[in-house]
Amino acid sequence: MAKKRSATADVAGYDKQHGPHGDYECTASTPSGAANTNLDCDDPFPNNEPDIEVDPANPLHMVASSNDYGSCCDQYYTTFDGGLTWSTGNMSIEKPLKIGSDPVTVFDRKHGTTIHSSLSYSGLHAAGAETCDGDLLVSPSTDGGLTWLKPVVIDDGIGCDFSKTQLFNDKEWIVTDNYPSSPHYGRTYVTWSKFLSHNGEYESSAIYESHSDDGGFSWSDPQTISGSNAALCTFQEDGGPAGECDENQFAVPTVAPNGTVYVVFQNEQNTALWETGEFFDNQYLLVKSTDGGDNWSSPSFIVGLEDG
Repeated sequence: MAKKRSATADVAGYDKQHGPHGDYECTASTPSGAANTNLDCDDPFPNNEPDIEVDPANPLHMVASSNDYGSCCDQYYTTFDGGLTWSTGNMSIEKPLKIGSDPVTVFDRKHGTTIHSSLSYSGLHAAGAETCDGDLLVSPSTDGGLTWLKPVVIDDGIGCDFSKTQLFNDKEWIVTDNYPSSPHYGRTYVTWSKFLSHNGEYESSAIYESHSDDGGFSWSDPQTISGSNAALCTFQEDGGPAGECDENQFAVPTVAPNGTVYVVFQNEQNTALWETGEFFDNQYLLVKSTDGGDNWSSPSFIVGLEDG
């Protein structure tokens, strides 16, 4: 059973114009007759890993995001007029010298919040540089993504790449149950991989989940949901419990109208799928919860993947 955490977003000193944790930079507009708009108006550096989401209550309201290598953290791009003008700036600013990554946003219709999920870590994008302190964050917004409150740390990473022990959160995704008929209407779910390594050697990467019932301001304690299946997870990198499915990544959650939550992810432990001369060919697995994320099924097989 997941327990509710006490961590909440910090609203002290919140500035309605910019906000101390969502740094407004500019407004980008589409030139008359132009086909494209350059949303990143602060620097010449390329951005990547873009995400764009449409407000289910207002199709003219959209929030896009990307990794921003010209400053810090994640870049947000918010429009209320169907893409003609965009408010642009940085968000997910946890602390100085930390970098954002893997940006994904959702709209919570019940609570009227926009919730952005992100990774936050320190390190340099250079050969041989270590990455450290891989946290998982969410940044709430109460005005549709024009300003952002201080991020809530859902899971606090520890260590660096070559530390005795490193726990690095990665590959997160987020979804909100926006079905008014669902028994869990307004619940937001985040799933991710938690990479465990010792002295730079990979050991495992179980899938974790946490959820919020108040628009992204507080979250349940993270729990492992990738489970075990002796027929599907036949190899253990670290010699752990037989059948434990804990070498995964790329978890993606979705919600059905009846409130059932489905999470799919890649797993590399099914030796029956490894081709001759190759190792760790992946399989696609699924787990589900029918009680709002409190309990999860054992993983079931969807398809084997040709890794190439």
